[in-house]
Amino acid sequence: MSHNAPLTYVRALSATLSPRCVNRCGFCAYPLRKYRAAPSLKRWRQILRAGRPWEPTCLHLTGGEPFTKDRELLQTVRYYGHEDAVDYVHTLLAVAMEEHHGGLLTSVELGELRRADLQRLRPVVSEYVVGIVAFDPAIFDTALLWNAPTMAPPRRLELIQMLGQLRMPTTVNLLIGLGECESSRLQTLAALAEVHARRGHLQAVRISPFRPRAGTPLENHPATPPDLIVRTVRQAAEILQGIPVQVPALAVEDFVERCAEAGAQDLGLITADPQSDFTMTARSWGKVERRLHEHGHRLVERLALTEQAVAHGLFTDNQRRCIARQLTCLEERHVRPVAAPVAAAAPEVVEVDETRQASA
Repeated sequence: MSHNAPLTYVRALSATLSPRCVNRCGFCAYPLRKYRAAPSLKRWRQILRAGRPWEPTCLHLTGGEPFTKDRELLQTVRYYGHEDAVDYVHTLLAVAMEEHHGGLLTSVELGELRRADLQRLRPVVSEYVVGIVAFDPAIFDTALLWNAPTMAPPRRLELIQMLGQLRMPTTVNLLIGLGECESSRLQTLAALAEVHARRGHLQAVRISPFRPRAGTPLENHPATPPDLIVRTVRQAAEILQGIPVQVPALAVEDFVERCAEAGAQDLGLITADPQSDFTMTARSWGKVERRLHEHGHRLVERLALTEQAVAHGLFTDNQRRCIARQLTCLEERHVRPVAAPVAAAAPEVVEVDETRQASA
């Protein structure tokens, strides 16, 4: 069986800057992680150098919510000599540019930030990732999310809209299999399609399966069945016209070809943590590649900015230089790159009701 449309993916390094989070989502093991201080610049350079063998084109940064208000993080970065968390991130990215000879495009997942902080990050962030769950009252009235204030659907939707106002490319990560009804999933997908129709900034909508984690309230909850993921991918492909449907390749590796045949177009970030062994990531990714090749699918590595985002001018002058460098890297690896950008589009000026802005 042969498939003409390629499946795209991004090779990325992953680093966690802060393990603390105000949310206590019943499905998330993030707050259970052992506390690790934000890396110093010396440690950061070691992390970046350790990641070079993975040959990444993207740096994926994560942190708890609200990232810019974490007291321990603020104390640490000020001890390092930085004004605040955003200034610290700017410095980390400048060092990444130096260590990786032209830089890495940056994907960040830092939760709900103030508009002012997002504006400061805009010149150096290529993609913002927003995690959401289906807008179903049935799951928000339980311990699953009752102590997760920034995960409330209205606040999440406002954050996604704000990112659109700032012309910041966004990937929405929709976690399914938490007990939500099918109609709520469809309504959530329709709401995302509506936002994209107005702003045009959604790079992809990722359909992610729930997997129980030890020590969380949902540790005994069943994992999302493959059939539900495949069905939701098919429904998303029908509803999200013009928005690529993404699945996390390493989370669906045992049925990834079914997701592709249902309409998934992208496999997201294939991330390796430089602070741990790359072996497991490489082995899992090799398994995904073999399965897809056996089923006639063609894999194409892309940059953290999709072709659609580049075509719509959703990049800054700093990113333009980095894109050109990374395109050369992809060409050297004999893969089909995205089209080179010609010029950055002028920022869109949007009138905003300040009273509706999300606050961290």
